[in-house]
Amino acid sequence: AKQQERLELLQKELLKCRKAQFHTFTLALIYYAFDKTTGVNSLQCNDRSAAMLTKLFGKDQGGIKDNLQLILGKKPDLTPRYRTEILNRFNDAYAFFEELQFSEAIQLLQKLELKFRK
Repeated sequence: AKQQERLELLQKELLKCRKAQFHTFTLALIYYAFDKTTGVNSLQCNDRSAAMLTKLFGKDQGGIKDNLQLILGKKPDLTPRYRTEILNRFNDAYAFFEELQFSEAIQLLQKLELKFRK
């Protein structure tokens, strides 16, 4: 009985963690902004970058690579619903950088966001 209670508590905590963590696209946007504003410019849409971000974020490598393709690739053809979801992720990234008072990152992302608005 005690072990079952402990397991249920751990599951609840894991769910809280997942809700508190940013979506993969938001994390990729944040990393992209840091990569560009620091001049590192190492981020690419390839397995190496996706594997590196998997280690950092603990997210699925395939999902990360898909999101890097959205950010770094040509303008995607998105459904209205998916476009709205993407724009919401930008808002999450803006809020993150507003907390840091990092206006350079916000401006960079605003330019990138235009690709998803048109």
